[in-house]
Amino acid sequence: MTRHLHARRLALVSLVGAVASVTFASAASAAWTKPGTGSGTSTAGSLTAPTGVTVSSPSTGTVTVSWTAGTAPAGAAITYLVERKSGATYTAAGGTCASPAISPCNDTGVANGTYQYRVTTKVGSNWVKPSTDSGSVTTAVALTVTAPTNGATTDRSPTFTGKAAVGATVTVNIYVGTNTSGTAIRSLTATADASGDWSTSVPGNNGSSGRLASNTSHTAVISDGTTTINRTFTTDSNN
Repeated sequence: MTRHLHARRLALVSLVGAVASVTFASAASAAWTKPGTGSGTSTAGSLTAPTGVTVSSPSTGTVTVSWTAGTAPAGAAITYLVERKSGATYTAAGGTCASPAISPCNDTGVANGTYQYRVTTKVGSNWVKPSTDSGSVTTAVALTVTAPTNGATTDRSPTFTGKAAVGATVTVNIYVGTNTSGTAIRSLTATADASGDWSTSVPGNNGSSGRLASNTSHTAVISDGTTTINRTFTTDSNN
């Protein structure tokens, strides 16, 4: 009888131990396991945008862009994207401003116009922080002469046309023959409009301030104060 009772007690102790083990394992699992979705890595710190973006146009079709660097967490590799803004549209800059850019850089081949720029701090392709837009810059445009072409034959009241920086004053001084060291026989002026176009003509009336002499070679010295271009032309025999 005693032997049977002792066996039953051992069996009960084993059962209680098994139940306790299962309960503890379940509690541990509940305490230390947390389900989730997705995967990835994180880096302590934050990404900041460049500041102090400044722009200037030192030469024809070129805009120089400079900025104060943004920051990223230690060990993160930063690159910079420079964009040109026209209206509401941003376009990646070219020249030495092509990504990845270093301050200062030159955006080249820029068409005549007025622009703003922004610079974006990048780490990889998806972690980005753009700056605010810069102030406006109007690209410098070299003086050009469209008409008359060099050596052309014109009427006695020729029209001179071309391109220059917006708002630039263009002077056209006309001389007889090829000697331009004396006094011009006609002095004309024009102002480049909002598109950079300029145009001026010799008056159509006869007289000392009007039409040029017929069948005569002339030289026009055309200048915007920075660039000077000479054009030779000959007037025709029409009245």
